[in-house]
Amino acid sequence: MSVVRDAEWERLSSTWGEVREGPVDAGWVLELVRRQNRRLEIALVCEVVITIGILGALAWWVVATGSREAVVFGTVALVHSAAVWAFALWNRAGVWRPLGQTTRAYLTLARERCRRERRAARFVIGLLAIEAVPIAWWVLRGERSTDGDGGATAWWLLPGAVVVFFFVWAIRTEVRARRLAERLAQADRALALETG
Repeated sequence: MSVVRDAEWERLSSTWGEVREGPVDAGWVLELVRRQNRRLEIALVCEVVITIGILGALAWWVVATGSREAVVFGTVALVHSAAVWAFALWNRAGVWRPLGQTTRAYLTLARERCRRERRAARFVIGLLAIEAVPIAWWVLRGERSTDGDGGATAWWLLPGAVVVFFFVWAIRTEVRARRLAERLAQADRALALETG
């Protein structure tokens, strides 16, 4: 009997030790969800504008050049955009608003959004890994254009910059979302202790 009580006491002490911040600040959770809402809305608008801009520029380039390579590149870009949008819509489904107006509902939504952000970061890293081979092949086999002085231009810098940007974004997003998820889990444990 004493062993059971000791184990239970250790578990409660451990949980209590993890929750150092005291009562859950409902205002903090509400403000976090509001900031997440703004970020989601801004990201959606930017993604739509960027997708339309890039696909429009590619369509213009394909029509202007009419080359087989341009058509293949444009088709691959269209398939890529469709895959990214399918993932983005699926990943954001159900996380636009809380299921209720309680601290628990807002906390649950914030935790789920962190989980989805981490999933998006892993998706981007996986997509970059898959696309690294064709991008490297395209860069290495591409025709070497020259600038006006006869030197080789650094035309490959654009795809390289895009890959580096999204890789850094994915790592940063993963780290930030993981830290926030830990803080939210702590608040969730504190709320569970408060509500008993």
